Amino acid sequence: MAYQPKEGSGALFKNDKGDNPARPDYRGDVMIGGKVYELSAWIKPLSGDSTKKFMSLSAKLKGQRADSGQQESRRPPPSRRNDDDDIPW
Repeated sequence: MAYQPKEGSGALFKNDKGDNPARPDYRGDVMIGGKVYELSAWIKPLSGDSTKKFMSLSAKLKGQRADSGQQESRRPPPSRRNDDDDIPW
């Protein structure tokens, strides 16, 4: 059974980068506000001190394509209403 996050929690798992150095070092899921987000994490050196490192994170709604922007907040354009529609003649 795959890992299922609970509200306010999640997990990151080591990612096999293969031959693509741009791939995240870790991937996982977290649940916030009842929605599941995909997490990606990269281990990077702290600028000015190569002995210290930090994790850079990215999150997106699970199932949302990276190039689609705010998929969930997309709404159809408002219909144009003619104010004369309420006039009975």
